[in-house]
Amino acid sequence: MTNSDGAWPKALLRFLYDFMPAKKAPDQDGIVAPPEQVPAWIDHVAALPGSVEIVRRAREDAEGRAKTAEEKASRLVQIVLALLTITLALGSYQLSFSLKHSIYWSFGLLPVVYAIGSFALSAFEALQVDRVGIYSMPDGSELHQANKSDVLALVLRAEEHGKMLANWTANHKHTDLMQARAWMTRGLAALLIAGVFAGVTRAIPQSTSTQHKARPSVHGTQITPPVHASARGARASAAQTAEQPSRHRG
Repeated sequence: MTNSDGAWPKALLRFLYDFMPAKKAPDQDGIVAPPEQVPAWIDHVAALPGSVEIVRRAREDAEGRAKTAEEKASRLVQIVLALLTITLALGSYQLSFSLKHSIYWSFGLLPVVYAIGSFALSAFEALQVDRVGIYSMPDGSELHQANKSDVLALVLRAEEHGKMLANWTANHKHTDLMQARAWMTRGLAALLIAGVFAGVTRAIPQSTSTQHKARPSVHGTQITPPVHASARGARASAAQTAEQPSRHRG
C-alpha cells in the first residue's frame, strides 16, 4: 500500500505490535490515515441548502459500516470457538482410536489438524477487526479565524473528510472480516471430512464384534463342542446302574 493510500498493517503485524514496549510500538497499531483530498465541488455544493446534512448522514452511515463489521466479527469469534471445541474433541477421539489400533489410522488426523489451524486463524483474524480505526468529525476548530462566507464550505469539507476516513476504515475492516470468514469456511470443510472419517472408524469395531458373534456356526450348521472322555465314562456308568434294577425284577 502506497503512502497516498495510507497504511493498514496486516493482522499478524498488528498482533506483534502487542508484544512490543509502549515506547517502540507504533501509534494506532501502525495505521496511517490517507491524506485529505478536497473535492473540487466543495465550494459549489456548500452554497446549496441541505448539503451539509447530506454529507453528514453519509459520514454517519460509513461509521455505521465499520461498527457493523466489528459486531459481525464478534459473532464470528463465538461461532469459531464453538467449532474449535468440537474439532478438538473429535481429534482426541481420532488420536485415541489410532493408538489402540494402528498407527496408519493417524492419517485421519490430517483434516482435524487442518481444521484446528483454520479455526484458530479465523478467530485470530476476527479479533483483529475490533481494533482502532481512523475517524474524523467537525469539532469547530476548522472554523477558527474563518470568514462567515466560508463557514459552510469548511464544515462541508470537514464532513467529507470524515466520510472518506470512515469509508476507508470500514473497507479495511470488512476485508479482514472476509478473510476470517474464508478461514472458517476452510475449517468447516475439513471438519466435515474429519467427521466422515470418524464415522468410518466408529463402524469398524462394531463390524468386527459382529463377525466374532457369527463364528460359532459354519454354513448354517451348529458346531457342537467336543465331549471329554471322562464325561463319556460317567454317562456309561449311569446307564449301567439304571439297567441293573430292571434285570433283578425280571
